[in-house]
Amino acid sequence: MNSTARLVPDARLVLLSPHLDDAVWSLGGAVPAWRRDREVTIVTLCDGDAEPAVAARLTEPAHRWRAFGGVAARRDEDARAAAMLGCARIGLGHRDAALRASPDCEFECPAPDALFAAPGGAGAPTVPDALEARLRALLRPDDQVIAPLGFGGHVDHCIAHLLARRLPHTVAYYAEFPYYAPAHAATLAEQVRALGLAAMPVALECDWPAWVDASLCYRSQVIRLFGGRARFIDALSAYAGDTPRCLIWSTR
Repeated sequence: MNSTARLVPDARLVLLSPHLDDAVWSLGGAVPAWRRDREVTIVTLCDGDAEPAVAARLTEPAHRWRAFGGVAARRDEDARAAAMLGCARIGLGHRDAALRASPDCEFECPAPDALFAAPGGAGAPTVPDALEARLRALLRPDDQVIAPLGFGGHVDHCIAHLLARRLPHTVAYYAEFPYYAPAHAATLAEQVRALGLAAMPVALECDWPAWVDASLCYRSQVIRLFGGRARFIDALSAYAGDTPRCLIWSTR
């Protein structure tokens, strides 16, 4: 399907990215076609620096799992990827769930399992008022938002999903790499139904070389999560399918 189908005509596309890689890894292949006739802006929610007291604890053995690489360096990676795709990039400065802590340095997520929730139901996380206000302040009335579905249950992805659903804008959704793979299609369809979304999956033609090149800008996470570029590209290829496509769940 043509990449401009199912989009609001002439609307700026705002891609909500929970972390400093999610939007490009999941949607980067569709951006070059979108950019031919509209603005595209990546809005990264969780790109804030850890408090100094929290940062000092990340070398402790019990907290090394919280260190996903230097936040400033990762912001630079995000900026390079966005520039490579020809789109703008805005950070909202919210902290990653692993780095959020109370003033007395009590971590919001005491263990790795606490990083995962669900976007619906009693266990759904709360959308911070300040984060919502920052996003609303930069949105234009005619923007179209493309937001994560929260597949995989990472709490920050769930917050991004719930935040998007509170907006008055037209919203489409994406299933996040690397949590989602085509083998999970039935599970995802059930999640979409459970969330009450009247949305249909749409396969978008994509620019595979541009997708790979922009995705590899996130070198710190390619190494940390996949051990190197070859395994990363294999995983992204599995996500994209035999004929590379980006998927969105359209409400139009």
